[in-house]
Amino acid sequence: TDAHVWINGESLPFKTGDLVLINSNESHVVIPDGDSHYICIKVSPSILYADEEALLELKYVIPFLIESAHQKVFTQDDLEGADIRRLMSEIMLEWNMENPAYELIIRADILKIFAAIFRYWNKNNYSLPVAEFNEKKKKALVYISENYSTVTEEDVADYCGLSYNYFSYVFR
Repeated sequence: TDAHVWINGESLPFKTGDLVLINSNESHVVIPDGDSHYICIKVSPSILYADEEALLELKYVIPFLIESAHQKVFTQDDLEGADIRRLMSEIMLEWNMENPAYELIIRADILKIFAAIFRYWNKNNYSLPVAEFNEKKKKALVYISENYSTVTEEDVADYCGLSYNYFSYVFR
């Protein structure tokens, strides 16, 4: 074990090469053991889909918006073939160098990491939340993912043209 991450009061050990996935609304702290170092990349859920019309891609965002019980620590073996360390290094290099189109390279690498996570879940029969979303719900989820750090229920209800009470009932 190279470090522990505390997420919502639960201690999870991880080591070099592991990936820890934390939702932004979860309280967390990382405590390195000894002289360990780790890389932290903050990703907006909206990076997982191209636009609000892309329902096929939106399904990949849903587990990170409405379910907090997803797997938190992925070992190198879990994400075999994804080469997470290389992808993380490439993300950092592109960020620091700022070469033309570096944003596209970073987005592509992040998408590769999340694709590896979803393939691992699929291979291990992890049940992702499945739901039918009407247009208002899709619109709300997109708005929430794009404004997750400051959005309130009232904001989303307003954006969707719904009363606060009805919005709360639909999304309870």
